[in-house]
Amino acid sequence: MSHYPSKADPTARAMQLDRAYFERHATKRSYIRPCLPGEMPFDPAVTHVRVTQVKRGVRVREFLTPEFFELSSRRN
Repeated sequence: MSHYPSKADPTARAMQLDRAYFERHATKRSYIRPCLPGEMPFDPAVTHVRVTQVKRGVRVREFLTPEFFELSSRRN
């Protein structure tokens, strides 16, 4: 059995990558990563995902568009 899920299942791949991130970065609460191909097929405007770990094994994903980054940069 492969360590990585099939590329045909982008949700499973994303979940595995996020789990691995938080295992390597135990003190982090959230991070932003690029959206994986096929992870958000019904909204092509989504480019990134903010993943927040609520508690070990429980994560929330927010799908972000370029407007998020534009608004964030205006606040700084």
